[in-house]
Amino acid sequence: MGDFGNTTVTYNTIAFSNAGSGPGSPPAFPVPFVSKKVEYLQPDVAGGEGRWCRKESITLKGEIEGCEGESLEDKRDTIIDAFSEDFHTLEIDGLENIPLIRVLSVEIGDQRGDATFMGYSINLER
Repeated sequence: MGDFGNTTVTYNTIAFSNAGSGPGSPPAFPVPFVSKKVEYLQPDVAGGEGRWCRKESITLKGEIEGCEGESLEDKRDTIIDAFSEDFHTLEIDGLENIPLIRVLSVEIGDQRGDATFMGYSINLER
């Protein structure tokens, strides 16, 4: 595998990047794992004739970490706000942009005790 250290994933108002704000500082929103599944759907008309459809399911899975200046709750709210609107473009450095994304769900785990991180999963569709 290649070095994905400088990869950026962008949707609406949020940019996930592995670059921190300065040398030695952690990234605010590290790049999540991105998976994509393509499904071909048969036409649902009498006789089964017509055009086939292509459905793309995209999942972003990652973790956010609380650090100086921004709490876990602030970061959680930033993710929820960014993915509260459909039909923006998902941009991933080095890959083709995916326009007109529909947000199916945003799931962010609970903060347990004194934990300084939370996992999240975002399900998208095109």
